[in-house]
Amino acid sequence: MSMRQLLADTLPPELLKEIGELIVRWSNVEFYLVNIITKGFGIPIATGRALAFGMPISAKTKVLRHLANTDHWIHDEELRLKIKKYSQKIDKDIRNRNNFAHGIFGFDLEGPDVFYRFLLKEQPHSAPVRGEEINVGGLKNLVRDVQNLGLHGLNLMDQLERMEKKSPK
Repeated sequence: MSMRQLLADTLPPELLKEIGELIVRWSNVEFYLVNIITKGFGIPIATGRALAFGMPISAKTKVLRHLANTDHWIHDEELRLKIKKYSQKIDKDIRNRNNFAHGIFGFDLEGPDVFYRFLLKEQPHSAPVRGEEINVGGLKNLVRDVQNLGLHGLNLMDQLERMEKKSPK
């Protein structure tokens, strides 16, 4: 058996916690996207989930913009603008999610206690691999930003539910 350690086992627990929370919060944002799509288009939630299964986040945000670009489904212009801005914000921030979900984490070989995420999914998709220093404070800021995206998504879902209840069947 090898005596070498797995890279994840070399990271401090507080970094692992923040990386995990970041990924979980992004999965929540993705869940809210599907719910906004289904409520906005007025389709059953199970149908919406089946249609969106496996769809990349970027495709879901395109669907949101399609929903927001016409008053066919949502008559409230202000709500459509909020949905459009929400989809644009997600498109802007998704790079961080992808880099954390698909990056590799470990020590900088040049110095002790400096942790890096190595970006393999970015262009170019080959060597040389680019690294970025990560720390708990920076991760906490990213987690907070994604938490705010989630809260924004919940708020949009609530607004769509209120709209549903008001509209005549």
